[in-house]
Amino acid sequence: MKDKEDGTLAEGKIKAEEVAINFDYAPEGFDPIEIAQNHRSTDDWVTFSKGKSLIDGSDCFSCHRIDVKSIGPSYLQVAEKYKRDKKGQEVIAEKIIKGGVGVWGEHAMSAHPDISPEQATLMVEYIMGLNDPKPVVQNIPLAGNYTTIVPAKENGKGGYLLRAAYTDKGVGNLKTLSSEKIIALRNPTINPEDYDSAEGIQLLTTPRRLFNIIQDGAWLAYEQLDLTGVSEIAISAEAPSRNGAAGGIIELHLDSPDGPLIGTAEKVTPLTIDVQAELGKLRAEWEKGGKVGPRPSGRTVRALFQKDYIFDVSKLSDFQNIYLVFKNPEAKEGQILVQMNRITFKNELNLIQ
Repeated sequence: MKDKEDGTLAEGKIKAEEVAINFDYAPEGFDPIEIAQNHRSTDDWVTFSKGKSLIDGSDCFSCHRIDVKSIGPSYLQVAEKYKRDKKGQEVIAEKIIKGGVGVWGEHAMSAHPDISPEQATLMVEYIMGLNDPKPVVQNIPLAGNYTTIVPAKENGKGGYLLRAAYTDKGVGNLKTLSSEKIIALRNPTINPEDYDSAEGIQLLTTPRRLFNIIQDGAWLAYEQLDLTGVSEIAISAEAPSRNGAAGGIIELHLDSPDGPLIGTAEKVTPLTIDVQAELGKLRAEWEKGGKVGPRPSGRTVRALFQKDYIFDVSKLSDFQNIYLVFKNPEAKEGQILVQMNRITFKNELNLIQ
C-alpha cells in the first residue's frame, strides 16, 4: 500500500494499525451494505490509531502527557473538558496549527503550520476518545494465513469478503481521502445454475427444483474462476432412471465448448436402484435406532448412491473460463442426459480431509 504524501507500508510511514482489514463470512443472498456496517468498529479504531500516530510523530509530548499534568494539561483533562463541546474541539484543532495561550495557563502552545486541518482533527478525535471504551476489533494482520470459519447456524453455502480500507492524512488544504477494496471469494461449492452462459439446459421448479442437461453437446460456462491452488473439480451429477435419463459423458474444456480439452470424466450411467426397497431399509433402521434425525425420504436414498465425477486441474492456475460439455449422441431429442447437483472445487487440504 502506498500514498503519494503519506508514504508506504514497506517504509513504515503508513503503519499497519492505520489500515482497516476485515474478513467477513457472506451468507447466501448477502447484503453487502449490511456487512459494511459491521466494519464501523474497525474503522473507528483505525481513526483512533491514526490520531495517536500523528501525535506520536509530533512534539506534543514535550508539553503534554496522557494522564498526568505537565507543562500543559493532560490529554485526559482536555478530553473531560471538551468531550461534548464540538466548537471547543474545533478551537483546539486550530490551536494545534496556529498555536495559542490562555486557557490552561500562560504557557504558549507552539504552532504547527505543517499540520493540515484534517490531521489536527484526527489528533483531537484521538484525545477526545481516550476516555471511551475501545471498540472490540478482530485483529487481522496485513500478511499471513487466515483460517475461515463458518458462523454458527449458517449453512456454509455463503462466501467470504476480504476488505482493506485506508484514509490518508490529507495535505495542505486538501481534505483526507478514503478508499477501500473488497475482494469476494466464492464458496468452493457452487450451484450449477450459477453459470455465465449455457446451451441445452432445462430448469424445473415443481414438484422440486431440478437442473437438467437435455441435449447432446450441451454445455455450461463458468467464467473467470481462479484455479490457483485448486487440485480437482468434482461434479455431482446423476442420470435418474425415474426420469428416463440417458446418461452421458462430461468433458472439461477451456475458453469455449470446443476449446482445449482438460479431461473427460467417467460416464454417468442411469441409476437403476430400487428406491422404494432401499428406502424401506433406511426407514426400518431409523425406527430401530430410535428415530434419530429426520425421516428418510427418496432424496435420502438417491444421495447415498450419488457420486462425484472428477477432473484433475492441478496443472491449471490463474483465472480461467471453464466449459462443461455433455455428450451422448444416442440420446433422443429432448431426453434428459444428466441431472446436475453441484460443482465443488477442491485443493490439497480438502483432499486430505
